[in-house]
Amino acid sequence: MTELPAVGEGTTLDLLPAAGAAGGGPAGPAPALERLVVLGRLGAGGMGTVWRARQLGLGREVALKVLSGHRLDSLEARERFHLEAVAAANLDHPGIVRVHAFGEHAGLPWFVMELVEGPSLARLLEEGGPPGPLQAARWVAEAARAVDHAHRRGVVHRDLKPANLLLGGDGRLRVTDFGVARVEGPLAGAVPREPTEEGISLGTPAYMAPEQRLGDRRRVGPTTDVYALGLVLRECAGEPPGAGLEAVVRRATAFQPEARYPTALALAEDLEAWLATQPRERPLRAAAWPRWRRLAAALASVAAFGAAAGVGAWRGSPGAPEVAGAPAGRGGAARTALAREALGRPLETRAALEEALAADPADREALEAFVLWAAIHQEPARAGTAWRRLERLHDAASFAGLGERVGHLPGVSRE
Repeated sequence: MTELPAVGEGTTLDLLPAAGAAGGGPAGPAPALERLVVLGRLGAGGMGTVWRARQLGLGREVALKVLSGHRLDSLEARERFHLEAVAAANLDHPGIVRVHAFGEHAGLPWFVMELVEGPSLARLLEEGGPPGPLQAARWVAEAARAVDHAHRRGVVHRDLKPANLLLGGDGRLRVTDFGVARVEGPLAGAVPREPTEEGISLGTPAYMAPEQRLGDRRRVGPTTDVYALGLVLRECAGEPPGAGLEAVVRRATAFQPEARYPTALALAEDLEAWLATQPRERPLRAAAWPRWRRLAAALASVAAFGAAAGVGAWRGSPGAPEVAGAPAGRGGAARTALAREALGRPLETRAALEEALAADPADREALEAFVLWAAIHQEPARAGTAWRRLERLHDAASFAGLGERVGHLPGVSRE
């Protein structure tokens, strides 16, 4: 078995990209030596491990993917890894994670790609549940446009799923992991041969189109990716997604490839047309979205506790926050601030809560909201100050449930 070179946190690697792997392709300048310092592990899958690294020459952080040690002796795994690097490197779209360079280090295949500072949709779904039809339609429309670019370049992804869709810090969705892609047309000569035999299916079963499950390579094509995007749309929208969006899902996931949207672009355009008929709403950022779900759940618990204790429940549903400019009155400023939090505006949230507390330092609901906000944004000093004020000004029984509900959130400290 091939010995795996040591790669781990703190490792410095001098990597020589393969010819044509950087600098504009085969006709570009000779590749330069890449010196990277590995900063930490980002994750691992069946094909490889991804590390956060700093590219010393350019002073930027990147993602470094290396082939898993147990796959080093597999020719098919090496070819798949090479295919993933070359396919992604030849795609140029803001919705696709860019590959900067690739090669081998002491026999270990690697490639350097854009570092996306954000979670996958799989993680967001796990933490916060389905975001609803509007956000689902936006995400899938973005992904569909990126996938359409890949299709026009002859690349069929074949493994589209929430885990392979990343939400960047800029709020844009990016498609990644072309490890089981199928490449045709002009790019086909730049990648290894298709290492899969007829009758063998590749991809993730839960998101496979019927022809993909059957291993019918002749029918696998762009509409196979459309099918997977339809499943992602349904999963992110929740059940039921609504009549208009359900029609899009049904067409995208039709059993026969010919009955689906003919292109990913057609799917994107239908979703965008549907969105144009819906009330305008600012999309949530990747960070604010699951935090708001946890915040809403905590506030609901606090309200229920307060009602049971007979001290007056929170007015208004945290699951459907009021927009900025909500009517004043007891708790009105706090609800307005939390609506801003739901829209991904944390600084305005803090300012609104501070303004409410300046007007009434004993406002229990604003203090509770501030504890939650500071905990979510990992500001223990502010959380502790608000908590101590609660204890000093109010009967502890009126907010005892708060500690039980938010103790798992970072930053809550009463010390």
